Amino acid sequence: MRALRAFTQAVWAVAVFLAAPLPATQQLPTGVRLEPAGGSIDVGSLPLAMLLSPDRRYAVMLLNGWREQGIQVVDRAAGRVVQTLEQPAAFLGLALAPDGRTLYASGGNQDVVYRYTWVRGRAALRDSLVIGAKSPRSGGQRYPSGISVS
Repeated sequence: MRALRAFTQAVWAVAVFLAAPLPATQQLPTGVRLEPAGGSIDVGSLPLAMLLSPDRRYAVMLLNGWREQGIQVVDRAAGRVVQTLEQPAAFLGLALAPDGRTLYASGGNQDVVYRYTWVRGRAALRDSLVIGAKSPRSGGQRYPSGISVS
């Protein structure tokens, strides 16, 4: 009987140890636990679109948050943000030209698509493509998104 009790306590101890969450584990309000498969990088507000640079070294994200909109460039090897460029608005669309030298980003309710030059992992605003005329005191009408370039 003593052996059975010791065995039972050992089994419970192992079960409690295995069931204990790891420090990186996060519990959602639904009770489900998330365990990251890799590291994470702190980026800007609400990145809803992302693409990789042609050399796959950089990830370019389109920030669509309330407090911060624009593009952000992350050096994947270094695991850090290397550039942030604000825009007046953004909404989902992000594309890189086939030649890998021009980046297009949605201008959200500004009714434009912003065009950036892309050189050695850095973006620079070149100009914007106006989708439709907009009154300075009103919101946009078109919200470009789902951008594709051929």
